[in-house]
Amino acid sequence: MKILRRYILAEHIGPFLLGVGIFSFILLLDKVFLLSDLFIAKRVDAGSIALLFLYYLPATLGVTVPMGTLLGVLMAWGRLSEDNEITAIRASGLSLTPLIVTSLCFGLFLSLATMIFNDTVLPESNYAYRKLYRTIAQSDPFIGLEEGIFLRVGTREIYVDKVNQKNRTLSGIYIYKEGHPDQTIIARSGRWETAEDKNIILKLKNGAIHQSDSQDPAKYHILKFDSQTINLADLSKELDPANIPKGIRDMTAKEIRQRIKEYKEEQFNTDFLKVELHQKKSIPFACLAFSLIGVPLAIIIRKGGRSIGFGLSLALIFVYYLLLIGGGAVGKRGIINPSISVWIPNIFLGGIGIILIARKVGR
Repeated sequence: MKILRRYILAEHIGPFLLGVGIFSFILLLDKVFLLSDLFIAKRVDAGSIALLFLYYLPATLGVTVPMGTLLGVLMAWGRLSEDNEITAIRASGLSLTPLIVTSLCFGLFLSLATMIFNDTVLPESNYAYRKLYRTIAQSDPFIGLEEGIFLRVGTREIYVDKVNQKNRTLSGIYIYKEGHPDQTIIARSGRWETAEDKNIILKLKNGAIHQSDSQDPAKYHILKFDSQTINLADLSKELDPANIPKGIRDMTAKEIRQRIKEYKEEQFNTDFLKVELHQKKSIPFACLAFSLIGVPLAIIIRKGGRSIGFGLSLALIFVYYLLLIGGGAVGKRGIINPSISVWIPNIFLGGIGIILIARKVGR
């Protein structure tokens, strides 16, 4: 039986690594395009691009390890079922229970490892990614600027029609500033630079300032200019990595609990924080839930074996994350206790798996 256990465990490893690789590649595609744009169009150095990729990778692995676990279980047991090895094991008088327990231990080990990973490596890498991105944006303000999109900077909204990355110039500039009175600046061209004091300045050419009178709103002033310099100190402060606060995804479970305590003292709603806290455990334990349902399904669906494993894993992953999103939504609204809502997909899929093992496989 020990040989069979090692054999079934070895059958899990290859498909598991394949699944993690495939799903990670799919989820990383969007980020790869973004980093490629930073490197090619915005000329960020290759070292910073590599670091950004490495810092983002743990966030992907935190999701794809459970996916890979499901694919590993389905393909391992699917191959045994397709090749009639399960029938041979039963015919020899051996029970499938120890082998099923081996698969469940495989899922449990990955659940515990992923939970530790998500509470240690993942928050630090998320925070490091945001700090590095802001460091890059601080040294080169062009990185945060996109054509045809409003950028909020303190009380200002900035819109640029065209961004010339090669000449580092802007054209079709529109700036709206809230205040008393409101102010609108329109300029044909300009340049966005970082001064020696690290403050971001916007040098405008050929434009006009439109401003209502502070005393009489019915009056309207237009001041034309050949050149105008605007100091965007608000943006400089916002981009300073030293000022970046930790977001929920950058916090460990201990830090989230502390934040919950602080919010309770201020009598704020803490349901959204509780959802994030319990997701740090529920998502890793998807590995175990997927193992519970993957084993019996692979045994029951004899035809197709390994070929059906990938399609079935996609279907189960879709169901799982649909339930997770729904559970998180009702948990944040307080409709269901947040400590239970994010465990719904694990309970649902794991429960079905236990029933199938007991009724179909355990016979």
